[in-house]
Amino acid sequence: MGRAALLGLILAIAACSSSKPTVVVGSKNFTEQVILGEIIAAQIERRLHIDVDRKLNLGGTLLAHEALKSGAIDLYPEYTGTALTEILHLPIEKDPKQVLEKVRHGYEASHVQWLAPFGFNDTFAMVMLAKTAQENRVRTLSDAATHPWRLGVGYEFTQRPDGLTGLVQTYGLKIEGEPVGSAKYIGQSPLAVEGWPLFCAIAWAPNSAGTSAMAATDERRRSRDLDMYFPLLPKRE
Repeated sequence: MGRAALLGLILAIAACSSSKPTVVVGSKNFTEQVILGEIIAAQIERRLHIDVDRKLNLGGTLLAHEALKSGAIDLYPEYTGTALTEILHLPIEKDPKQVLEKVRHGYEASHVQWLAPFGFNDTFAMVMLAKTAQENRVRTLSDAATHPWRLGVGYEFTQRPDGLTGLVQTYGLKIEGEPVGSAKYIGQSPLAVEGWPLFCAIAWAPNSAGTSAMAATDERRRSRDLDMYFPLLPKRE
């Protein structure tokens, strides 16, 4: 869908909502999503000059998805990889184009439309303090597999087939004890790793730049390399 068509669709949604055009923008409940939701809302206000009702920080994937389906929100940013495995419950697919095609087709039954991507990829990264990486000569995930690690992860990462399970199977990572599963270990600056009782944590790759932490690269590109940002809109007949 082109930019002009997208703007036209948003205007149509706003016109259907009430006598005073309003678009409701939602997001999930972590910093990256709230920022993306705000970017979408600000762009609609700036380009279309219509009111935007922000319902950011809603909750997790399923809650945001149901809010969209029910009409409580008009759009929110979502990830193709998350939609494929968590909403559609389909097998992991490594080709981003195939993933997009499958989720677009799969969402048709819910009358939800995937729009054009924001233009950048998002994936998880394994991060550790730069000092730890230097001392253990870790630059890639294969390097990390030569050492046992105390790992900090978020709950969702432990549940996804393309999350912790896929990471361990692909690289043979050795985890010392049970992973420390807490939301505070995900979506935070890797600097926050310092002072916690662990040696590495799972964070989002965009968050790992410009800090004293080091992100081990996924050189095999096999585990969870298929998330892109897309805004979602309910289809209007």
